[in-house]
Amino acid sequence: MESVLYSFMLTLLHSLWQSALLLLGYIGYQTFATYSTPLFKRNLLFGLLGWQLVLSVVTFVLVYFQPSIVFVEGYEAILGSSYLQEWMQQNSSWLVGAYAMVVVFKTAKNLVQRHQLYHFYSQDVQKAPISLRSFTKEKALHFGIHKNLEIWLSNRVHTPLTFGFWKPVILLPVALVNQLSTAEAEALILHELTHIKAKDYLLNWVMLGVATLYFFNPFIHLLIQKIKLEREKNCDLQVLQFAYSPILYAESLLKTAQFKQEQLNLSLAAFQNRSQLLQRIQFFTNPQITSAQQIKQHKGIAETIAFLLLGVMMLWMSNFYTAYDKQPANKMTA
Repeated sequence: MESVLYSFMLTLLHSLWQSALLLLGYIGYQTFATYSTPLFKRNLLFGLLGWQLVLSVVTFVLVYFQPSIVFVEGYEAILGSSYLQEWMQQNSSWLVGAYAMVVVFKTAKNLVQRHQLYHFYSQDVQKAPISLRSFTKEKALHFGIHKNLEIWLSNRVHTPLTFGFWKPVILLPVALVNQLSTAEAEALILHELTHIKAKDYLLNWVMLGVATLYFFNPFIHLLIQKIKLEREKNCDLQVLQFAYSPILYAESLLKTAQFKQEQLNLSLAAFQNRSQLLQRIQFFTNPQITSAQQIKQHKGIAETIAFLLLGVMMLWMSNFYTAYDKQPANKMTA
């Protein structure tokens, strides 16, 4: 059992450099794919998170069954035959126990937030104006959304948000709707409908699960922040496809930003934070970036470069598992 726990701890340790390389590869891709679509970038980033999960499984198997190829030279210098390695072996059960406690706590917190969302929905809500309900139903059909979609006004939320997968619900703040023009409210509803169409709520659960498992890993959290940014950019572009003015849409987002509230992780809010909002506005108000012709022209090149970089990076990662230490290590008894 100690061998399993120790191998698990080393797997978590290896995830740091693995995710750092994945993030570095994505940053390199961005420099060559300026005009790639936000939706493709979002999907690519999700793919990188998936690769990290696969790499962790492979790493655990290699560490447990082939302990002689656990360390690269850098890790050997730090952990090989050192006090730290011995300390990790002796305290692996306590370390894994502490890790499990944090994971359980974060999972419980997410479940509590889910309960809060449904509490907001079940209490203190009002029917949206008939014009907004009709608009939402019409545009949902335009997006090909055939689920039982509902839209409500609430005094409990301070930004438009969407939650639920089988039965999506859009909540609009009462105070915010009173300050928006009809066109501004419609633009925000389109933003939330794009989340539903892209199945972002379901993918958000996946993202939360990965963030929980790798809560200690700053590179995973950076990848997730980039996913959230590209996800919102994709929604912004979809809104502008309906011929809404970028200035009008930016004004509606800025009005939303005036309402401050801690966002629930399980919701898909139109506004996340001010820094991200500024990047989004700079993106969709730049005609050169949002030009459909430019995006279409560069999309194929961007995808090719992305997959080539990913393939090369994975091959390079595999070289780290070459047996530097030719002498077999003493494997602990399971």
